[in-house]
Amino acid sequence: ETISWNGFGWYGTPELFIHLFAFLLSIFDFQSTSFRLIWSLFGWLLLLIIYKLTQKMFGAWPALASLSLLGLSVFHIHLSRWGHGSVIITTLVWLTASFFYLAIKQRKWYFLVLASVSFSLGLYAYVGMRVYFIFLLVMSLVYIKQWFSNKQKPTKQQTKELQLWPLVFFWFLLIILWLPQLKAGLDNPVGFWGRTKELSILQLNQGWSYNLNQLTDGFKLHLAIFWQGKD
Repeated sequence: ETISWNGFGWYGTPELFIHLFAFLLSIFDFQSTSFRLIWSLFGWLLLLIIYKLTQKMFGAWPALASLSLLGLSVFHIHLSRWGHGSVIITTLVWLTASFFYLAIKQRKWYFLVLASVSFSLGLYAYVGMRVYFIFLLVMSLVYIKQWFSNKQKPTKQQTKELQLWPLVFFWFLLIILWLPQLKAGLDNPVGFWGRTKELSILQLNQGWSYNLNQLTDGFKLHLAIFWQGKD
């Protein structure tokens, strides 16, 4: 059976991850050491991204400090050696942030294209990227609100820094790139929401009142646990 690039596999996991993994295995050969090497590459790439981004924003010493804190953390060491699709998400999120920063500072539109492409790859590769999608959407709405609420006439420097078109262009490209998977989700809603349903206490087909009761009952239960434990 052919695996599509924009479909959904086990528990609704996007299938582009399988294609990426197969491509990397074709380069490094199918051996046990290749599995470790592939995922460690994403860890090394994340270190490079963090260093370069911090260096451009704050200088060399803060960049070295952030590189050391991330590279020596137990979380990063173990996560970068875990053969799972979630490993590449952190790398792609920071790669997106780096491209977007370069687009704003260097005022070059092709960095916005690269930012949209890197973020959309995460959406096609692992379902957990949708959490960052929601976070990015909220932050974008806050920025837009701040941009429109600026009643005072901005200075020339503020005009350069507070621009709306890069954000709009980024979201436009991102939605265009995500459309094939969204269409696949409309054709197969069970696959699209499969993994989300397994990890969430919410039931989308039960209505608002049921889900609200689930949230309130869960909150009361946690309060009771903390009260009994004197925490």
